[in-house]
Amino acid sequence: MHRLVLITVLFFTIMTNSKTIADLNASSEKIDRARNAIAKAESAIYEIPDSSNQFDYILELLTESMTDWDLALKAFDSVQKCQVSIDNTTNEDLKTDYQKLMIVSKQLSDVHANSVIIATSYICLVAKNNIEHLDTIRASLEEISQVKQLVRDNAEYTKKSIAQKYL
Repeated sequence: MHRLVLITVLFFTIMTNSKTIADLNASSEKIDRARNAIAKAESAIYEIPDSSNQFDYILELLTESMTDWDLALKAFDSVQKCQVSIDNTTNEDLKTDYQKLMIVSKQLSDVHANSVIIATSYICLVAKNNIEHLDTIRASLEEISQVKQLVRDNAEYTKKSIAQKYL
């Protein structure tokens, strides 16, 4: 029972954070899909028996998903800010730099939203006792973890190279 309370608190935190940035403009399909996946997983979690040997892993997934969700929302907010800056500048070099920043921010938002979607899929499969696909989802989670790192590295490199131009 203690685990369910902890998981409920984590879901509440995830959903509360989602209202702050993503509601500015819900045009991102990935953000919307991730938000819907979180809602489905939230209801599915109550179908998992307390005795499940998956609870510890699910708790780990929820913790990581909360971080991914926050990063997806922040990156999505950056996409929107870049678009406003692109629309408001007449300097072509500056416009090009904002476009580059917008691209890496969108990549960050997408990859972290996808990670949330995959993690919540795992939770839903456990809730349905559909264990034959869990290994596939775990492999996908490991893969997307590597992709997230590549995307973060690329975003940091892009941000630094643009910032150096203006120092």
